[in-house]
Amino acid sequence: MCTNPGATCGDTSGCLASSFTGTQIACFAIRTCTLSSGGDLGACVGYGAWGFRPEPGTGHGLQIKVVIKFKSVTPALAQIAGAASQGVIYLVQSATGEELYY
Repeated sequence: MCTNPGATCGDTSGCLASSFTGTQIACFAIRTCTLSSGGDLGACVGYGAWGFRPEPGTGHGLQIKVVIKFKSVTPALAQIAGAASQGVIYLVQSATGEELYY
């Protein structure tokens, strides 16, 4: 859970392929971002380390990344994925929220 400021939240490496162990098929990571106005407004222009959510009184931007590990079961999809991947494809979705809370 990501309810305690300062606590590790999600995967600290940003859900790289090496983050997946055993039969794990999903991963999420979270990090703060600095807004372009230097306060509560603007777009994300700088990012913090993965694994930490914003703390009260700091930057109000947030990036969340979700990765799903998908193993192909059809020869055609395995061929698209490439032999080096052993038929594994990583589906990545990322979202950025600005000024979500104070």
